[in-house]
Amino acid sequence: MTRAAACTITTGKSATVTPISSDGPMAADLLPFVQKRYDGKGHNWWNVPTSGNYSQDCNIGTWMAEAYLAEMRRQPQHWLLATIVREMVRSGAADGHVVGFMDRLSYRLMER
Repeated sequence: MTRAAACTITTGKSATVTPISSDGPMAADLLPFVQKRYDGKGHNWWNVPTSGNYSQDCNIGTWMAEAYLAEMRRQPQHWLLATIVREMVRSGAADGHVVGFMDRLSYRLMER
């Protein structure tokens, strides 16, 4: 089975989009914070309830970022991060979730 990636290029330059081959479940389906919608129409890309405590929510965001990074190492999908962030904004994700998730991604990007 092959899933095609879709993108829009606004710079006027052409780009080649390579289909993503998946013999198993899509990376997103394995992430603890992604849930298939009950109506069968796509996914909820950030399904994380708040703990009500900022510090705990930061820790939860950090754990979710680690899960995301591990899955991207196993099965890279360039579109997934933007989709997750868009869903965080749309769903009104807890501030701690966003801070913890982005802080961990930043930290990992700076590692040598």
